[in-house]
Amino acid sequence: MKKLNAVGRIALGLVALAASMVLIFDLIFGLLPSESDTQRIVRQKVSENLAIQAAGLLQARDVSAIEATLHSVFRRDPEVRSIAVRRADGLMVASAGDHVRYWVAPRDGLSTLTHVIVPIQADGVRWGALEIAYRASLERPLLDWLNGPTVKLLGLLTLGGFVLFYLYMRRALQHLDPRSAVPERVRVAFDSLTEGVLIVDSAARIVLTNHAFRRLGGERSRDPIGRRPDDIPWLASALGADTGEPPWHEAMRTGKPVSARPIAIGANGSQSRKAIVNCAPVLDGGGGVQGCMITFNDVTQLEAAREQLVDALADLVTSKEELERKNEELEWLASRDPMTGCLNRRVFFERFELLFRTATRDGTALACVMCDIDKFKSINDRLGHQVGDQVIKAIGTLLQRAARPGDLVGRYGGEEFCLVVAGRDAAEAARFAESLRARFEAEGAASVPALFGSQVTASFGVSTLGGGARGPEELIDQADQALYASKHGGRNRVTVYASPDASLPMTKDEAHAA
Repeated sequence: MKKLNAVGRIALGLVALAASMVLIFDLIFGLLPSESDTQRIVRQKVSENLAIQAAGLLQARDVSAIEATLHSVFRRDPEVRSIAVRRADGLMVASAGDHVRYWVAPRDGLSTLTHVIVPIQADGVRWGALEIAYRASLERPLLDWLNGPTVKLLGLLTLGGFVLFYLYMRRALQHLDPRSAVPERVRVAFDSLTEGVLIVDSAARIVLTNHAFRRLGGERSRDPIGRRPDDIPWLASALGADTGEPPWHEAMRTGKPVSARPIAIGANGSQSRKAIVNCAPVLDGGGGVQGCMITFNDVTQLEAAREQLVDALADLVTSKEELERKNEELEWLASRDPMTGCLNRRVFFERFELLFRTATRDGTALACVMCDIDKFKSINDRLGHQVGDQVIKAIGTLLQRAARPGDLVGRYGGEEFCLVVAGRDAAEAARFAESLRARFEAEGAASVPALFGSQVTASFGVSTLGGGARGPEELIDQADQALYASKHGGRNRVTVYASPDASLPMTKDEAHAA
């Protein structure tokens, strides 16, 4: 048998040292998990994830889906002998495999390597458990250890380490031999780099380049050995005339590295590229500068990706603003009556409920004003529904303009509107309703061309918390009773609801007197 050469013996010794260190550290610190530990962790994770999935399906009461999930796990995992979901009263809800045969409940209720039990909670109470019976692991410690990750790691470390150490030592020993350091081999090594490399001597003349550097300027067939970097046309153009001293001159003059200098190669052409220049001076043992190594990192694709990201972020901001605007429009449309722009009934009652609870809790005043257009049916009959719609829009606009921030204006019915005003007692609410009545009497027909020369009026009913209302609906009902009294009393007037014991609601004059 042929003996190993010196490089092979050194590589073998290094592998033996590395393997010994791994064994010693594992023996002392237990760095590598055993096969049983790995099995226990994997089985615990699988069981917990399956229990979570089963709990979700139980909440959805989908027993068939639970059964299908258990059978899927049973078929996929050859280590699983049986699996089941059991309620706390012992009833088995779903199972896969011969669970009655293989399941042995742990005595202390804790999971073992072969019998795993995971509780399933429902509403904070233990609903039942997931039970999984696994095949037994190797019972012979020696075989268990040989089949474990430690031995496998050592085997791979020995085989792979020997090859890598052998190749590395052979290359390193060759480079230690001056006779092996031929320029061609150095050039091949530099050509394998993805970054452009340029090495200059102390006179700033190029002594070595690689393919990546020459590709930057498109000079694939020409090697600029012996020239100065400043004399290469594409590089001089990339540096620019107004950038001052080239970075390699600065590095050689100061003896310190110069990094992250951006340049644009072929900026005026269609093949424009961007690169980052880094310069590191080459020093001798006494600190003298003997040359400079210059690297060119092509960041064209990175810059393009960055610009695309910036554009995408700008588009995202625009889309976000547009989405917010659309959401505001949708929210407005969902809460408003399409004809008048007043609150629709659903949103009106939601907000009215909040105002009512707040006023009741804090003991503050709250008033409800019902408004109805007088003789509206005759307007529709005489002039048509289109004119009637214009009148409804006109009173809706008037009411919204008169309302304060925080007041509610809702379209209650066809020609009927409801207002909720906070902080106003019966007298103040009556004066507010009277101002609305007067404004509509004066301005209601002005915005409807078909009613030119005629007059449109409205009747109002007012109720407050002083009337004993126990909820928004009752407060609206009291205002509606007052509105009916205004209609019955001649229309175009304001009536204030007095109290449940009063025979008739108060008129506007009685509210002022009160």
